[in-house]
Amino acid sequence: MTNLEILQKMRELLSDPEHWTQGERFNGVARYCIVGAYEKVTRGQCMPSPDDTNGFDQLNALHDEATKLLPMHSLTDLDISFFNDQPGTTHAMILDMLDYRIAEERNNVFA
Repeated sequence: MTNLEILQKMRELLSDPEHWTQGERFNGVARYCIVGAYEKVTRGQCMPSPDDTNGFDQLNALHDEATKLLPMHSLTDLDISFFNDQPGTTHAMILDMLDYRIAEERNNVFA
């Protein structure tokens, strides 16, 4: 799957505000933070919260992948997961960020 396809699927998954959450990757009832949406799109599911070193290593690797795909730009200098979880961050801001990255990827693909 290309970066553009991943971003588009993440945008589709999070398009309904009822499917977005803050403070957790996945709440067990189809609500995802930005990293949880990346995990769902790229892995097909969200792994449970880690309870061992191997699980934390996998989660850190997942977080690093999502951060490379969604580097913060002029919106903020916060890491993507911290940006998602900030009290002032809105669903619309998450969608705007995804739209921005989708447009960037389209320009890269068709350039």
